[in-house]
Amino acid sequence: SAGETITGGTSGAQATIVRVSTSSRLVTQMITSNSFTNGETITGGTSGATGTFVLGSSSSPNGIQILAYGTLRDSKVHDWRTNGVLLGVAATAGTSDYTTVINNFIYNNGNTHDFNGAGLDQGVGTGMQIKNNSIYDNGSPGASQNHQVYMGTYGTSNTVTNYVFSGNHVYCTANYGNHALVLHGTFSSAAIEDNYIDSCNNGI
Repeated sequence: SAGETITGGTSGAQATIVRVSTSSRLVTQMITSNSFTNGETITGGTSGATGTFVLGSSSSPNGIQILAYGTLRDSKVHDWRTNGVLLGVAATAGTSDYTTVINNFIYNNGNTHDFNGAGLDQGVGTGMQIKNNSIYDNGSPGASQNHQVYMGTYGTSNTVTNYVFSGNHVYCTANYGNHALVLHGTFSSAAIEDNYIDSCNNGI
């Protein structure tokens, strides 16, 4: 539960549980300087409950992952190895429903670190709102797979509905990222309006 300390059985690393999100995933804040080891058992100091720590990618971490009904507001997200902000679980419908990203600066993510990267990535489901953000210089210089904003995913079964992308400033000061905004999959009732997209190799 929130506030409890968890300890890694192999690494000895410790973190405080901030909250328990959907699908029993834990949002934590590290206490120790070392990190958990992928696959190790973690144990709650108060409850004694155990679980397995699973690291999505040890070489390419994302900055912030927002799950269904979550909000990111008035923040700066920068210098993460791959994606600055990840909406939901990749290609998993419903995990990013009604997420909101508003009034943020998202920049320099994936920049010179990885072949692929984005400022804002994924998002499959309904009710996502991306509004009034400055999103710029994400992705490795000149890499065509990089995106400032990438929404949806491969496959027609991955549908995005009631999507709003408005009031955003998306730009590049150099050749960072090939695309300003990519919509991949099947989109229904999408409103893309009042955005300023500037100096990217491709717009939408």
